[in-house]
Amino acid sequence: CRGRKARSQVEPRETLTVRERRQGEIQQKRKEKRRGIEWNRKGSRMARRRRQLETMEDRELAKIEINHARESFSRTLYLYSFNLHSIPEETFSLTALTTLHLGSNAIEEVPPRIKKMERLQYLGLGYNKISTFPVHICSLSSLKQLYLYRNFLVSVPELISHLSSLEVLSLYENKLETLPRSLPSLHQLKTLELHHNRFTQVASTVLEMPSLENITLEGNPLDDPMLIPYSMRGEQMCVLAVSE
Repeated sequence: CRGRKARSQVEPRETLTVRERRQGEIQQKRKEKRRGIEWNRKGSRMARRRRQLETMEDRELAKIEINHARESFSRTLYLYSFNLHSIPEETFSLTALTTLHLGSNAIEEVPPRIKKMERLQYLGLGYNKISTFPVHICSLSSLKQLYLYRNFLVSVPELISHLSSLEVLSLYENKLETLPRSLPSLHQLKTLELHHNRFTQVASTVLEMPSLENITLEGNPLDDPMLIPYSMRGEQMCVLAVSE
C-alpha cells in the first residue's frame, strides 16, 4: 500500500513537470516570435531609412554633378543610375548641354522645361518608369539620338515628326502596338529599335524609309513571323523580325 501511495504521489508531480515544461516551451516560442516580429519591424524601418539616406545621397551627388557641369561649362551630363524619381530642377538651367544621360533611374515623367535645352543632341531616358511619351521632347529639333527603351510606353505621338535631325530612336521593351503615321517623315532616321514590344505588323511606309539602315523587331507577336525576311534595299538594311 505504501508503494502504491508513493507512486500515486509521484505521478502527479511528474505530470505537472511535463505540463510546466511544455508551457515554458510555448512561452519561449512566443517570446522568440515576438522578438522576430520586432526584429523584422526594426529591420524594415532600418531598410526604409537606409533607402531614404541613399536617395538623399544620390540627390546630393546629382547636384554635385550638375554644379560641376555648370562650373566647367561642360556640354555633357551623366546622371546614370542615381535613383532619381524626377529630373533635378537645376538640370534645365544647363541650356548648353548637348548630351544628357538619365538612364537607369525611376523617372516617371519629363516636365515641359526640357524644351529649354534646345542644343541637346543625345537624350538618354532608358530604363525608367515613363508611361506617357514626353511630347515636349518633340520640340528639340537638334536631337539626334533618343533612347526611351525599357519604359512603359503605350504610344508614340505624331509630333515625333518634328524631330527632324533624329538618327537613332530606341523604343525597345515597352508596350507599343502601333507607330505614328508621321514616323516616315524622319528623313535622317538610321536606326529604329522596336524589339520586344506588342507589334503585330509594321507599315511598309516605315520599312521603306530611305534613310533607315537598321530596324529590330524580334520578340514581337507579328502576324507574319517572316514579315521582313529580306533587306528592303539590298545589303544596306539589317532587319530582325523573329517572333518569339
